[in-house]
Amino acid sequence: MNNFKRNSAPSAADLTPDRLISALDKLADNYYRLNLLRAEKFHLTWAEARCLKYFVNERYLTVKGLALEMRLVKSRIVRIVQGLEQKALVKRFQHPQDKRICLLGLTAEGKNTLKDLQSCCREAAETIWRNLQMEQKETLPITLEQLNNCIRLYLPGN
Repeated sequence: MNNFKRNSAPSAADLTPDRLISALDKLADNYYRLNLLRAEKFHLTWAEARCLKYFVNERYLTVKGLALEMRLVKSRIVRIVQGLEQKALVKRFQHPQDKRICLLGLTAEGKNTLKDLQSCCREAAETIWRNLQMEQKETLPITLEQLNNCIRLYLPGN
């Protein structure tokens, strides 16, 4: 049974840090499940799909750069890249000036898969957006940006 009431404002008792944590946990779980379903649609692991997204604005990446971006150890990135190579989505290249550096680039198939993943993400976002009420559409993006900024301030190193 769905206990969500569309038009009722939360009471002061409902506006607690515990409710925030619960909502964020549920959001994170649902977002992970959504990403997992999209990845599986393209026969990718969640990590492989996530890795591909880092190529959106980059022609080449390095294992070290991916490790920093994805916040994973290099050995984990190597395994993810190996999976993408086996699927013919990523190819390794030698850096033209420094032969010690290995560059990673998308193959033509990798570019197509990334484009399809982005399209799938856009489709999901549009479906979610259609299910929001107008006042939610007006405030949600700003609220999420503010929440993201608050979380960043809490994280170490900020």
